[in-house]
Amino acid sequence: MFGRSGGTRGALLGALALGLTAAACGPSVASETPGQLLSDGAHALQGLKSFRITGGFAVNSVSVSLAANVRQDGDATGSLAITYDSASFVIAGHQLYFDRANPLVTTGLDPTVAELALRLKGQHWVQTPGSATVTSSLMLLKPDEYQRLFFSGRGPLTETPVKDSDGRAALKISDNSVSVLVSPKAPHNVLEITTAAHFLTLDLRSVDVIFENFNIPVSVSAPASSVPLTTAGLPPFFVVQSIDVDGTCSSSGCPMKADVASLAGTGTATVDFTLVDHGGQTLGTCGATVSIPAVGGTATARCRATGSGWTRFYYTGGSYVTKAVAENPAYLPV
Repeated sequence: MFGRSGGTRGALLGALALGLTAAACGPSVASETPGQLLSDGAHALQGLKSFRITGGFAVNSVSVSLAANVRQDGDATGSLAITYDSASFVIAGHQLYFDRANPLVTTGLDPTVAELALRLKGQHWVQTPGSATVTSSLMLLKPDEYQRLFFSGRGPLTETPVKDSDGRAALKISDNSVSVLVSPKAPHNVLEITTAAHFLTLDLRSVDVIFENFNIPVSVSAPASSVPLTTAGLPPFFVVQSIDVDGTCSSSGCPMKADVASLAGTGTATVDFTLVDHGGQTLGTCGATVSIPAVGGTATARCRATGSGWTRFYYTGGSYVTKAVAENPAYLPV
């Protein structure tokens, strides 16, 4: 009797213990699927107040390096290098500025604007929409572009614990084309994105970019002064289209005229006239100014070239050459 009672009590205690164990452990919590993690990463990237991005990629087979601090409103400051050219940039109020006008910045612009921009004297911040390569490169500063660039249309996904290029613990969500590394802990910030060499998304190939400095304050302001890279925004640049003797020459000089056009900017053009003999000796000079109020507009400058050399030449006779040059003090000479 005692034994049966003890056995029953043992069985009951055993059952109770099993029940307590089951209650203590409970059902295991399933981890997120790779697709859910990818979605979390995309959502986290959209919600950042700021971030830093660094890395490299190719745009139409041209190697590009990018480093930038980016704010949620789209303003950013950083540097861009394309092949052998590099420049610092600022995006402020949806306007793009570069700290120099080199081929990185001017490629693809109107040929006249590109040539004049390269000839500007001094160091200038230039305001420009950028070349096609620049536009494609700076798409990586826009979190809302990542959905179509890297997160949509993906093949079967796998999840692998790894470390990113900075040594941070990460979960790699990948298919055979794109790997997105996210933080193991919520909100699963995107840490790094790499793409296979064969994978082309829009104009981007061989992408390897790293994200860091999440939600750290970033200060961005437009340059204090800048030059818009348009024919209207550039400093005035005038050219002489034609030069003629404007009447009858005498011992006191030779009346000259020149048609002058504006290739960029507007304002007052100063034209320097010179008469030289075939030996290159200056015979006479004069200067004139003329107002050109519109880009592409023309006007005629007139003055009387004279000098002691001209007076001697007039009486001895011979042939001479007329020259006229428009002054462009903001630009390097040809």
